[in-house]
Amino acid sequence: MADFTYERGDPRRPVGHALLYFTTDSPEEVQATYIVVPPITIDFAKYVPPLLASSLGSAGLLAQTSFLPVPPAPEPLALGELRRMAARRGDDVLVAGSASAWDAASLMARVAELGDSYARSYREAAEAESEPEPEPETTGSTTASALLYSLLSESERLEELSRQVGRLRYALDGKDRPLAESTQAEMRAVAAYLPEKYRANELIESAGRPDRAGARLAELFVERGYKLQKEDFEAIAQLDAEIAELQAMGREA
Repeated sequence: MADFTYERGDPRRPVGHALLYFTTDSPEEVQATYIVVPPITIDFAKYVPPLLASSLGSAGLLAQTSFLPVPPAPEPLALGELRRMAARRGDDVLVAGSASAWDAASLMARVAELGDSYARSYREAAEAESEPEPEPETTGSTTASALLYSLLSESERLEELSRQVGRLRYALDGKDRPLAESTQAEMRAVAAYLPEKYRANELIESAGRPDRAGARLAELFVERGYKLQKEDFEAIAQLDAEIAELQAMGREA
């Protein structure tokens, strides 16, 4: 957005309504207008015939914009009052340089240009926020398994996760990518029903590593899960230390 800066608001997330002002010779007074980007896109050109718009000069330019400038030409306003209103209404505040460099007609044209730039950035930000996040791919079998895992006990879920570790390591050793991916999907379905204390996501990540350290980490996480069920906290502390050491070695490699 060239030629104006944000005094108030976030340039990455315009709110859609802003006070746009030009400075004057007085530090306490500015020339200001209010920009509103309608939630429903309006094609103002439909309401002003092209021949008439061209004969209106700057006023015709404003009639073809994608926002509402109120008033069309900036009016004198105390800077302190502008800031108080913006804070009360939650408006963006845009500073567009000095008004002394422009006559009244040129100021109207500048409002049209800058307002269009603001409206464009608002709509781009709104579109980016409305884009749906991609949903994780699930197969019919994984969905059915998830329903089954929800009915298992905590110990049965841990046993199932342990079985899947062996299956995943077999797929990795055989470079069977489809089998590895489907197995990891099954493991995530199981992990969704296990408390965080089992560190199941770390287990899955480790089991998916093709190196020996990954295989060893997966074994340690599974063993740790069984120790948790027995509340063998001394053994858990030892396992956590070994896990941390292996993870640190992996980060340094």
